[in-house]
Amino acid sequence: MKRYFLMVALIIPLLLGADEKKHLYVTWEVMEVDKSASAWLIKRFVDQEAEFEFIPNGEMVTEGIPFDTPDSEFRRSHNLSTFETILKKHEITDADLVYIGKITHEIEINFWGERKLEESEKVEREVKEIIS
Repeated sequence: MKRYFLMVALIIPLLLGADEKKHLYVTWEVMEVDKSASAWLIKRFVDQEAEFEFIPNGEMVTEGIPFDTPDSEFRRSHNLSTFETILKKHEITDADLVYIGKITHEIEINFWGERKLEESEKVEREVKEIIS
């Protein structure tokens, strides 16, 4: 019986800690448009209990749900911004959010190409001003 109580006493804190970490999103501390927009999208439309931790650039994510890091499910690729990968994974089709995804795409993926959306330059400039 003592052995059972000891196991329960050891396991319950681990389980409670795991539950807390299911709402922890971890990324590198270098901020930019896509990461900022993605954190907003997660908190507003994916996980309203989300909390964020920002770790030093290049450090390995060892807890929580990584995003916008090379080894995370939610990251940018050659043809999608992090924001767009979150939209796709969670099947979010709201027209306004898809449009924000197009803006982040232009800023983060199409940074050398001609801008098609007039909001892109304004959003990039204003977000960079806020985070610098």
